[in-house]
Amino acid sequence: MIFEATNSNELLHYEQLIDFYLKYGSVEAAFYKEREKIFISIASYYRLIKEWGIVRAVGPHTDFDERLLFFTLFATAKLPLETFHRLMMLPSFKTSYNTLIRSFREIRRERTTKEGAALVITPEGLPDQILVGEETSSRYKYGKKLGDLSVPMGFSRKDESPYLSILRLLQMEVSNPLVLEREFVIGSDTSAHIIGEEQKPFMTIDIADTRVNVYHLNLPNEHFDPEILVNHRLRNMQLMTTEEILSGGLDSSLRTGIPEIVKTYQDVMSSSEDTRNPIESPVLVSNLNRQLAQMKLSHPLWSLNSPIVDSRLND
Repeated sequence: MIFEATNSNELLHYEQLIDFYLKYGSVEAAFYKEREKIFISIASYYRLIKEWGIVRAVGPHTDFDERLLFFTLFATAKLPLETFHRLMMLPSFKTSYNTLIRSFREIRRERTTKEGAALVITPEGLPDQILVGEETSSRYKYGKKLGDLSVPMGFSRKDESPYLSILRLLQMEVSNPLVLEREFVIGSDTSAHIIGEEQKPFMTIDIADTRVNVYHLNLPNEHFDPEILVNHRLRNMQLMTTEEILSGGLDSSLRTGIPEIVKTYQDVMSSSEDTRNPIESPVLVSNLNRQLAQMKLSHPLWSLNSPIVDSRLND
């Protein structure tokens, strides 16, 4: 290994670099935000990420979240998309208007263009207790509201293995400390034991323009420690029963898609089917997508065949 630390200070620096990557989601973003604390080149940083066993992020972390909140708010706004985007989204909102048009067009046609993954994590022997956390960001630019309850969820790469999709979420949205200890990394015994070789999604759900595969994991009870369940994406990680989540426990709202995920998990669990290797996985359409598909659109820009839309899609 090129980055074998020769002393404790060097190891601490490598761990700090890994933590920056987990926080910002890319080497470039880490350099931009923490340049004065980084003492290796960009090329060396990429090698460190690879050798440490990190699953590379898929695009900006904020991109997935921005789309969810934008379309969640837009579904009830009763405004043309262009007007809503101009009036409601702050300058720091990064997803382009043309991208939103593309996404909206695909949603209306009941098609998806991206893939994602989500995790329903339970302790061993307690299948009705689900690990959830509160969104750490609000400010519409992150596409969610501070405090929304969510399970780990984000983009995945097309045709990648469930192992990599799941491990990316364990690293980014479950436990950063276990990444630094090299337990939640590619090739570790811990990752192999938790994820397994035959993991399949127990359901798939279309949320906005993303098809999300949802997996069920059992974590060893010793991992349910507040000092272990720490990451930059979800705070106050805790266990809640399915009923508590669906009934609005802790007076928190739920992130888009979470009610459907938890309800389907509850149904599959009660049917005694193996949630880690189901015979058949249902494919659902989120309530958000149903709302958007049923909207009555009068503005010419809304037409799926509008030349305005077509011209922008071809930009």
